[in-house]
Amino acid sequence: MEEKASEIETYIDYLNESKSPWHCIDQSVRMLESQGFVRIRESDPKWEIKPAEKYFFTRDGSSLFAFIAPGLDLLELPALSVLAAHTDSPTLRVKPKTKQVDSKFLSIAIEPYGGGIWETFFDRTLCLAGRVTFQQDGRIKSKLIRIDNGFYIPNLAIHHRHSRSSPEKLDLSKNIVVIASVPGLSKKDDKKEKDKKKKSDLPHDEQIMEVICHAAECLPTELLDFDLEFSDGQPCCTVGIDHSMLSGGRQDNLLGCYGCVRALLDSSSQISRDIRMITLFDHEEIGSRSRVGGWTPTLYRTVSRIVNSLYSDIMTTPPDIDCIIARGMALSVDQAHSVHPGYSDR
Repeated sequence: MEEKASEIETYIDYLNESKSPWHCIDQSVRMLESQGFVRIRESDPKWEIKPAEKYFFTRDGSSLFAFIAPGLDLLELPALSVLAAHTDSPTLRVKPKTKQVDSKFLSIAIEPYGGGIWETFFDRTLCLAGRVTFQQDGRIKSKLIRIDNGFYIPNLAIHHRHSRSSPEKLDLSKNIVVIASVPGLSKKDDKKEKDKKKKSDLPHDEQIMEVICHAAECLPTELLDFDLEFSDGQPCCTVGIDHSMLSGGRQDNLLGCYGCVRALLDSSSQISRDIRMITLFDHEEIGSRSRVGGWTPTLYRTVSRIVNSLYSDIMTTPPDIDCIIARGMALSVDQAHSVHPGYSDR
């Protein structure tokens, strides 16, 4: 029981730290490196894969491939065993131009990402997290940031609803407004209001950019780009009188990501004749058709590079890639639904 409780606590920590796909990959990399996995790069012209060694690489910071090379019976044809999950979840992404038009509040322009139950983002503190890219000391750098509890989406009061008995229909382009502050509450804000007309054509609010750049430890003039999203600011935790349940967002599919990494780590002490691999893709919630999504040929190319590197000194002709894939198995590790106590008929 103690071992089971410890595993749950480790997963909760993983979930709470993975506030964006980039944070998820960062946490996964830390787990892999702690167990001796070696980072390689797709851009390397040649991989030096050794039998039974452990490797990984990332793409764009939001997707990951990790594998253990075969270590037994290298003259025999290996098989490929793959576990696949996705790092993204339905969320609210910050638009490239963050300034919210015609808002009486200091707010941030957002766009729904994936198919979310957007009402659950209302009336709770939100966390802003993701990646910021900037140029500093003549170099382009990226940094993961996380800003807790500085943002909020207010619900509409019942007195202003068209009907008190049925839910209000959301206009996703109008009704989801992320508030960061109320302007005009300080002399500093008054001065900014006077300068507002002069800067009305700027894509970002100065105060918002100052907060983001402070978290990234860069100057607003150094900022190049960002990939940011909002998530629930409430930490994941156990619930129930006996702590038998878990409450937390983004479990579709961070639970799959964590499970894949743990499975690969747990098997890493054993030497196998097969290629053991995990893939954590991004953009599953919007169709997977991107360079970090599951539709890319990266899996096939990765297997090809592993085989060509590992067997080039052993065999005159490396094993056929299609045969290796055909002999193996791939599992999509995603969420399944339990019975809802209030909708047991569905």
